Amino acid sequence: MTEDGAMLLARLYDGNRGLLEGLVLDPAADQFVRDAALDAYVRLAQDGVAPREVIRAFIERLFAELPRQENFIWIGVTNAVSALGFADLAPAVKQLFDDDLADIAFMEYGEFEDDLAAARRGEFPNRYDRGSPLERMRGWIYGEDVPEPSESRATLLADMAALAGLDGIGQAVNEYRDVGRNAPCPCGSGKKFKKCCLPKVEAGLL
Repeated sequence: MTEDGAMLLARLYDGNRGLLEGLVLDPAADQFVRDAALDAYVRLAQDGVAPREVIRAFIERLFAELPRQENFIWIGVTNAVSALGFADLAPAVKQLFDDDLADIAFMEYGEFEDDLAAARRGEFPNRYDRGSPLERMRGWIYGEDVPEPSESRATLLADMAALAGLDGIGQAVNEYRDVGRNAPCPCGSGKKFKKCCLPKVEAGLL
């Protein structure tokens, strides 16, 4: 779920911003799940589904309200600022690095500047995947009783629930062992591996 969480949350978004914002703000939620929720919000803004001014106000709220302690959510905030091209928020991001809140193992300030400049030039990729969440989830399991995808949201949610109870999980394989830290992430997000799935791999979540 952590690998594809942003895509799934964005794809199933029903207009209730409070749910996404609440998950990002929840200190009890897993830091990578919070990052996925924020990334979903960014994708929705990139696609014009959520207003940019609304997510900008939310990002400013995160700078003001989140505890000033190291957490992967700060990498998510950094990615959000760069992906949406909010250049005037760069000083706030710089302060995150100066205060050691954004872990340079996953991103350095120079990389943030490069991403921000690319977004300002219109070259930053829109990572909002419009594919079916069910199709992505089919890759999580091995078995023959996988329901065919449906584009109906109600049916889709029911199918996803059905998938959760299937047997036949295959043997785990470390598919990331040959991926370099600065290589494109295999999940297809468009981010570098170290800025996307690497921290989840190191935490044993993938």
